[in-house]
Amino acid sequence: MGSGTYKTVSVKEITVPVAALKEGMTIAKDIIVNNTNILVKEGYCVKDQHTLEKVQRILERYNIESILVKIEEIDEKRLEATKLFEDIIQGNVAEKQEETDEENKEKFLLQAYSKVLDIPDKQEADFVDKLIPDSKKNITEKMLLLFNSADVSEASSIEEDLRKSMEVMNTFVNVPQLIEKIKRVDDSLFFHNYSTALTAYMIGKWMGWNQEKREELYITAMLADIGILNLPEDKRYREQWQQENMNEYYQHAIYSQRLLTKCSFITRDMLKGILHHHEKYDGSGYPRGLIGKNIPLLSRVIYLADLYTFYTIGKRYNALYTINRIKEDHLYEVDIDLFFTLSKRIFDYFTGQKFQSNPPTSMEGKIVTFDHGAGSVVFDQSNINVYVQRKDQSIVVIPLNQFCQSDIEFI
Repeated sequence: MGSGTYKTVSVKEITVPVAALKEGMTIAKDIIVNNTNILVKEGYCVKDQHTLEKVQRILERYNIESILVKIEEIDEKRLEATKLFEDIIQGNVAEKQEETDEENKEKFLLQAYSKVLDIPDKQEADFVDKLIPDSKKNITEKMLLLFNSADVSEASSIEEDLRKSMEVMNTFVNVPQLIEKIKRVDDSLFFHNYSTALTAYMIGKWMGWNQEKREELYITAMLADIGILNLPEDKRYREQWQQENMNEYYQHAIYSQRLLTKCSFITRDMLKGILHHHEKYDGSGYPRGLIGKNIPLLSRVIYLADLYTFYTIGKRYNALYTINRIKEDHLYEVDIDLFFTLSKRIFDYFTGQKFQSNPPTSMEGKIVTFDHGAGSVVFDQSNINVYVQRKDQSIVVIPLNQFCQSDIEFI
């Protein structure tokens, strides 16, 4: 068997010229002018080219030539695949990295899910800190077993692990806010699947589906992307593919269906849902170019949930901006009834949410409510307003489109 790799990550602070600032860098210290005004806050991430250019313009305006940033250094180490596989199954990889890399150990401790999620109850905190990592480890292990053509009996308990991972919804009522928080420390392929499955489950719940149907939807969404393991390791995310080669990426849906045919708990409807989860309502999807209601319902929900996850996790956009982007760029690709349900509920779930906007429109406050707009059709959000309570307790009304265009971070 060939050799594999595993990666260790360390975070360093360095001073760089403003002109050398790059995407992915994080501001390590508040940038202050006139001893009081904060231009850019500590922890602000330069997440894309637009943000990079905006920050550079602000700093250049105040003749700031260099800044302190945090960068991640990735050290890729080779390990024989057989040994790597054994270590993954036995749970030894993380232990060995902690033993040999103290910085990574500290980083792992800082990323305890209960801390990120601000869970004050110790019993609930312990439950979450065990549930999410255990689910991530167990489900990933068994996906690897299925992918490596192991006897299906070796991976048969994956259904139990998948159902166990759903228990997080018994602890958190507000799943969209849960996803917003976890993405700060976890942008793994597993969490992308987890976010898609949780979002799909919630759409099913909002559509009035019974518990059995919602669980079937959740499991289908969790496993729909297992075929991605068949793609090159450096091309397992949609944004890593050029548009003209996107059909190669979509092949993973076929790989997923083939892998899962041997799992007895996967029904025919679930297999159809997996195969067609990249079909688009306007017929421009893959693999068969199905149109409208000809696309299996499970697939329609998963496609919308996957789009939502692509923007919130992959692009790191906030939930409201994500809804706006789907409306602007993908409206004819999705089931309108499902999208309207998702968008309306997202507004409800983020009522009361605290936020901050970054320079140049710095503001901190809390969303009080949304109005219903005056659009002529159900998915027209052009006239919706966001009512915001600022730190001085004053209330301001901001059009949703304007609010979404601001660099908003939920806190």
